Amino acid sequence: MHQSTLAILVGAAISSAGVTHAKDLPAPTVARNTEVARVPPPPEKEGCYQYGSKGWEAVPCAADADVKRRHHPMQPFAINSDRRRVGSGGRTAAPFSLVSSVLDLSFYIVNAMSDSLWGANAFGIQLNTNSFTANNGHLIGVQFTYQSWPGDPDPSATDQLCIWNNDLTIMDYSHASCVTVKRDRGFGLIAGDEPQIQAFVKPAGHLTVVAHLPWTHGGRATPWAVVSKDVFGLAGNWTQTSGSVMGEGDGSFLSFTDYAEVATTLNASTCLGDITRSDKPSVLCPGQGQFKPTAMPSYSDITNEDSNLVPVIGNPPTNYPTLVWLNSDLAQITYIATSTGACPGGTSGPPNCTPVQPPPGGICPPPGCHAPPPNITVIGSPPH
Repeated sequence: MHQSTLAILVGAAISSAGVTHAKDLPAPTVARNTEVARVPPPPEKEGCYQYGSKGWEAVPCAADADVKRRHHPMQPFAINSDRRRVGSGGRTAAPFSLVSSVLDLSFYIVNAMSDSLWGANAFGIQLNTNSFTANNGHLIGVQFTYQSWPGDPDPSATDQLCIWNNDLTIMDYSHASCVTVKRDRGFGLIAGDEPQIQAFVKPAGHLTVVAHLPWTHGGRATPWAVVSKDVFGLAGNWTQTSGSVMGEGDGSFLSFTDYAEVATTLNASTCLGDITRSDKPSVLCPGQGQFKPTAMPSYSDITNEDSNLVPVIGNPPTNYPTLVWLNSDLAQITYIATSTGACPGGTSGPPNCTPVQPPPGGICPPPGCHAPPPNITVIGSPPH
């Protein structure tokens, strides 16, 4: 069964999907254990990087042979034609173009996991754009991904952070740039993991992905990055962002066994550098048109990978997470998904799955008691 990935869709209406909002549900109060440290952007030079005590340092990009072994993320055709209203008389203009997106995942409960094609503990994290007509006249989709495949024939290249520039017209997935990320623990995901993926399109004609990952040496404080050429012209054409944890690639399906619970927060910004509530778009992007209120929550079928996680508020088009504005150029949605599509017994229910403490001597219903997430600020917001 296919569960659509929730997304932020820029524009005044969902014309391509033909859906309307039956109801918007309150945003859950989701908090992360720790905020990621703000680091300078990676160099404006194509390549691969890791951040450390000396700042961003160049590291070897994955060899072509390693990249070709990646099971490329799938991406079916999609059409987005949403526009914004301007002036009076019903006039419309092109939608604002995004310049960055941040995906935060918080894994509250995780047991065993398996990918339908690539086996135990394989998984992917995707941050995806809309498809668009590119400078070569073809339909293009860009994906920023983290892919983990324990069965990779080269045991030193099991995990890669990538930027995929996919030519969907001719099914050409060869325009990929990846860095092999070194793990500091065993494979798979565990409760407490909080990966963050940041994606940017830069004025210099570069795409950048930065990943803060808890399972690497140095953890989230030593992010990895890839900078590649904006081959097909995403700049000016980015009007949708979506993301989550899912199958590793080639249309695979990720299954979490028993009960699993994951919080997803997704940000979309039209001002470069504006990724948190504390950022000031009036300083970062003076004179730029205000993004608010021309964004809305929607859903995206932009990828063929999937998982058995289901939003506890219910699926679109009946239900959507509430979109909130962290500031005038930064929109955010947050939702909780579980492997059952419902909060477990002993919790307050949607939009949160906040545990309710049992009475003295009481017993928590299955899957048992788990500690509520700590109440601290969310700074962002989920193929082989």
